[in-house]
Amino acid sequence: MSHHNLLNSPEEKEIYDKIKGKIITAQKRGAVCFTDFQNPYQLEIGAAIINSFDGICFFEYGGFENAERKIFVIYPEFVDPEDIEIPLKAIRIVSLSKTTVLEHKDVLGSILGLGLRRDKIGDILIDGNSADIVLYKETAEYISLFLDKIGKDTVSCQEISFDLLNTLKQKSKTINTTVASLRADAVISSGLGESRSHAVRYIQSGKLKINHKEIISPSYLVKEGDLISIRGKGRMILEKVEGITKKDRIKIVIKRII
Repeated sequence: MSHHNLLNSPEEKEIYDKIKGKIITAQKRGAVCFTDFQNPYQLEIGAAIINSFDGICFFEYGGFENAERKIFVIYPEFVDPEDIEIPLKAIRIVSLSKTTVLEHKDVLGSILGLGLRRDKIGDILIDGNSADIVLYKETAEYISLFLDKIGKDTVSCQEISFDLLNTLKQKSKTINTTVASLRADAVISSGLGESRSHAVRYIQSGKLKINHKEIISPSYLVKEGDLISIRGKGRMILEKVEGITKKDRIKIVIKRII
């Protein structure tokens, strides 16, 4: 079986190698296997990989409908998926300061500061001074034991049921602006309110993903609807491209996710 058409980059090869290992375990042991959390780009590649193997079934799960980050549940075709117990939990982190508004990047940074990898963490759902997170059980227990601060704020952690997740409360800020072009460095500069040279630095240091795929060229052209993520700075969506001004600049609308 050839999988060359699935492997167009080192990142895709890494996805292939990890998922193939789970598939082989499912085949040889007749076992149910769970991957780390995958972003939408990884889910698209991973699904194509799993579908190329016979006798193996799978589904994706992220704790709630429309989750962005999900795990693959991989199992032999003779297993009834209704019998599979998925080892995920949800926790709620609450700042003890009621005036604090938590930010995604600060919550994620504090968790990664405990020595955890990003692929061990599902979606982070912010609502004012609280953040809900979907995790593997052992990761949830570890965070509950050791996470006591986000920035300068003392926090508490508690397990919650999935139906209590803050799934519809994502906050954003709309930015109406103009750019000289739809190059990634120009759009990011406008969205962050920082200089273009700063934007170039973020891109060239490997901090940029567009639609969850790493982009290292400042001249990459962003399209309407693209999700832009800058590690340590947050996320934004190029929501609309509205036309050209009299000074030949492009009018755009950016939704900055808070």
